[in-house]
Amino acid sequence: MKNTTTGQLPMLTGMYGGLPLPTTVNSQHGKAHGLYNLAKSRRGVALLLTLSLTSLFYTFDAGPLIQSRISSYDRSGAPIWPQLGGLDVSGTDGPSTMPLTPLGLEADRSFHLGSTSKAVYKAELEQFIQRAFPGWLQERAHASLELYLGDNTKALTLPEIPHKIYQTSKTEPRGDWKSSTWQNIPGYTYWFFDDELADKWVRDVFGGTEMEKVWDVFGPGIKRSDLLRYLLVMTEGGIYSDMDTVRLKDLDQWGHGAGRQGPESKGLPSVFVGIEADVGTRSDWHKWWPRPLQMVQWTFAAAPLHPILIDTVRRVHHVTAIIEAKKAKNETSNATDLKEHWVGGELLRNDGTVSIMEWTGPGVFTDSVIRYIAAEHNITWPALKNLRKPLRIRDTVVLPVTGFSPGVGMFGAGDTNNEQAMVQHLFAGSWKSGLHNE
Repeated sequence: MKNTTTGQLPMLTGMYGGLPLPTTVNSQHGKAHGLYNLAKSRRGVALLLTLSLTSLFYTFDAGPLIQSRISSYDRSGAPIWPQLGGLDVSGTDGPSTMPLTPLGLEADRSFHLGSTSKAVYKAELEQFIQRAFPGWLQERAHASLELYLGDNTKALTLPEIPHKIYQTSKTEPRGDWKSSTWQNIPGYTYWFFDDELADKWVRDVFGGTEMEKVWDVFGPGIKRSDLLRYLLVMTEGGIYSDMDTVRLKDLDQWGHGAGRQGPESKGLPSVFVGIEADVGTRSDWHKWWPRPLQMVQWTFAAAPLHPILIDTVRRVHHVTAIIEAKKAKNETSNATDLKEHWVGGELLRNDGTVSIMEWTGPGVFTDSVIRYIAAEHNITWPALKNLRKPLRIRDTVVLPVTGFSPGVGMFGAGDTNNEQAMVQHLFAGSWKSGLHNE
């Protein structure tokens, strides 16, 4: 039986049009809950194979770019793609010759952060906001950057995460026990976006901007799914979690008992992220993972307009601009006339594409998290290694592998009944359909 309620997603300014009417669905676990117990019992080789295949998908399967061009942008006077790359993008700070861990410089240089100077970081985000955000959102976004990245050194009470939960899929879930664990939570509003509602929301909020153009270039598929989660949490704040995740504990348990590093912050955290991979001391880590430490992006939470999410969206925009510019040049130049171009740690392919990992996936999200911590607090990535309990760095809480990846059988992850296990990811391959299908 389905009990449906509708309403408008609360708006930051009230200046853009009505949003889609998301759906709240009540579901009974019933016999389907047996699948949960079955999933909990899977370990070892099967999980290793699943994780490896997921990583390989993100690393190698970028998929084709949508070929069509949206003529409305020409009429609106928006810059053409070759000019989009004109945003100033900081280079990496002077390369260090002293490795941060026994894994060596290769590990340190696998993160593509850009400058970790707070002034440069802030200026880069401000320029992006001015370039790619709708006018009504720019003022709030600039104010948010000043709050998080300003010169005030006192302990601040920073914005809290709104009690909103977002999930997306091609169609509305019916009787899905996994999704039901995220619904009807007292004090929280659940918002579900199918492909149609997702498209409407993006156009309502970012219509006429370069972010709408990025959305159009992507077309239906995994890249849109990735971008949507970033845009929703960046703009509205709240919790995003994939459809194939299961909430294991109350949301107020996230980050419970966290250790602390860096400056103090009053109040509740503004960000929750979880570690997916921590290779430890394995010297062959690069055979399996693009970075020795990687963040989950199937579940995360943030306050509205947090620098981490702004930077993530900026990276997606920037890579898309580079790819489209190269694509346009391919159409007018001989291949031999084109210079090689690196994006993150990858060389653009001959067709002008790059892997989803470095375009919209966990790679860009990880780099955004690590950069914020480094720029704001001068804390480098090794501080997040070997976590066995949450770590709070001012407004940001980083959960250990067990937090959002319990039961994976590697990286020191505990089981789903571990006190640190908050969310279970069932690796159901939901990217194969709807928004998640290339």
